[in-house]
Amino acid sequence: MKYYFISDDRLLLSGIKEITQEIAGSSLFLNPNEGIRHFSPDIGDIVVLAVENSEYRSLLMRIAYKKNCRLLILLDMPVVATARTFFPWFAPKKLNVEEFFTLLRKAKQAPCYRKKKPVSQKIIDIFTCLGSGHPVEEVIESHNISAKYIHQAKRDILYKYGFMSCNSLAVLVCRDMLEMKRF
Repeated sequence: MKYYFISDDRLLLSGIKEITQEIAGSSLFLNPNEGIRHFSPDIGDIVVLAVENSEYRSLLMRIAYKKNCRLLILLDMPVVATARTFFPWFAPKKLNVEEFFTLLRKAKQAPCYRKKKPVSQKIIDIFTCLGSGHPVEEVIESHNISAKYIHQAKRDILYKYGFMSCNSLAVLVCRDMLEMKRF
């Protein structure tokens, strides 16, 4: 099993490299701004993403998801640690060293399992529109649904993934997750 630590934050990446020396032989540290040609994970590998660029993050999430990796996504926002048994897992970027190692240990021991429950196309369309910057009023008109339905759908999906607040980053990550589940 390999570890892939991917971040567009050089300081974070160098810090992770420093504290994970015990698993250094099986680890790759990648900055997507410098290319990701060495990113070819195998089934069950652990991929830790801490990427702020939404395009890179979305691409890397899709690659790891398709390869059935243990995907850990570190975000610069509050995330509730859920007792999810399936991947991907979300965590706040501001973990201390002990919490980070605990997360890696749990991921290594957890079965590489993805929840197969389908998501409705309507929900995917809502998050695609919201993630593309369309206002709620426009989504209401284009999909002929109520504002209450949109807000409830957002609340349900955000809660499902452990996001404590509805902000643009949470909507983008949820959009990417829902898009991946289509495949």
